[in-house]
Amino acid sequence: MERILEAGTGDTYAVVMIDLDDLKEVNDTYGHESGDQYIISAAEILKKIVGESGLTARHGGDEFVLFLEEKSEEALREKLTQLEQAQDSSEAVLHDGQHVPLRFSMGCCFIDEVAAPYDEMLEKADIAMYQNKRQRKEKHGKQPRRKE
Repeated sequence: MERILEAGTGDTYAVVMIDLDDLKEVNDTYGHESGDQYIISAAEILKKIVGESGLTARHGGDEFVLFLEEKSEEALREKLTQLEQAQDSSEAVLHDGQHVPLRFSMGCCFIDEVAAPYDEMLEKADIAMYQNKRQRKEKHGKQPRRKE
């Protein structure tokens, strides 16, 4: 990511922090194999949205970091809209074939021409993600729901 920024292509960039909202509940309810599949499902969805123009990386147990690079701010905002829509419309297929909603919280930090160091950008995205997480918990609660 730092090499891309140093090259200065003039593109529009953002760092997005993603936290899977229900991983612990999936592990506790369905078992760790299902929790692993929940993570894999999330990675597949995120990689599909990010596409070839960005990077998708697992940052920790239930966190991902996305680096988005687009030719215009409009195109970048479209990617962010796709991620927002995926927050409430995606589902994971667990190891036993069962479907459960896949929910995640996200926070974004746009990178301007005078980009801050990576750790500062990640911290800003992380703060925004935790604000989003609080709002989502109020909306959805904690328990993963079975797909009817």
